[in-house]
Amino acid sequence: MTTTTPPGTVTVLSWNLQKARRLDAILAALRRHFVQHGRPDVLMLNEVPPRLHRRIARELGMRAYPAPAKWWLTSRDFRRRHRNVILLDPAGALVPERGRGRWRVQWLGPWLVPAGLKVRLCLPGGHLSRRTLTLLCVHLAYWSAQLRLDEATWIAAAAVRDGELTLIAGDFNSWTVEGAPLSLAGVRDLQHALGRAVVVTAPDGTVTFVPDTRPYAVLVRRGLAHLQHQAARLDLEGADDGPTTGHDRDAATQRFPAEHLPPGGPGPIDWHLASAELADPAVLVGSTVLRDAAFAGCSDHLPLESVLSGAGLAAVMDRKTKVIDR
Repeated sequence: MTTTTPPGTVTVLSWNLQKARRLDAILAALRRHFVQHGRPDVLMLNEVPPRLHRRIARELGMRAYPAPAKWWLTSRDFRRRHRNVILLDPAGALVPERGRGRWRVQWLGPWLVPAGLKVRLCLPGGHLSRRTLTLLCVHLAYWSAQLRLDEATWIAAAAVRDGELTLIAGDFNSWTVEGAPLSLAGVRDLQHALGRAVVVTAPDGTVTFVPDTRPYAVLVRRGLAHLQHQAARLDLEGADDGPTTGHDRDAATQRFPAEHLPPGGPGPIDWHLASAELADPAVLVGSTVLRDAAFAGCSDHLPLESVLSGAGLAAVMDRKTKVIDR
């Protein structure tokens, strides 16, 4: 791809498709959004059944890079049947790193294998950026706080490196510190609530179930920024760091009583996390939850969209920097 100017913007969209049960509606909603706002440079999807990534890529005019399948799992195992997938716009500004684009660090987690891809930015004159950007599409375990913590710790160690750029999107099945409910009491679906809780036992034996924010803390300590929160702090146009779940009829038993909501309102369990350089006001144009009714009727999650300045991203990705390899 040859360009004379940096792209105006670079867009990243992510969505948990709820096993793609309503695939026709999902594709129609995405196509409508693409017509109105342009095709995103990156689309990251959770819970994509086997081989459906090919149809999705074909119908949306994108190239798919699915997570590696765990070959030893049976065909009925959820971990084999619902994969994480990254799709790129072939006419977009980001291109896979030649020969080493697929990110294949050995996954040690018990749940869904992340989809990973290293990309470079096309710059004026047709050359590529000095630095790569690691894209990671993740889906953390929904039933165990300990497994989520282990997964987040592994992701932080494997994907976040000093001097390198990273953007992680997906379903974290936990909360940010700012968006966590004050209590899990009052949720009718007890199994749903406890799966997203940390069990704390006091010296007197009292057991408390605390909303899980530990994956967020682990990843933020590594220097990642939460793009939705950052957009809200900067008061960027359209900023929305509200909930990404709870909108569908089936989630009625999973909602928290009003008195247990945090002061700023409930936060999302789907996030866009990125290196601090990408959250700089010179780079981040916006980050929001797409609350169009067409999206709400497709899945139990709403999609997220983050937009980066092309010029700002070019300055960051073509910057000379020392990478400390481990």
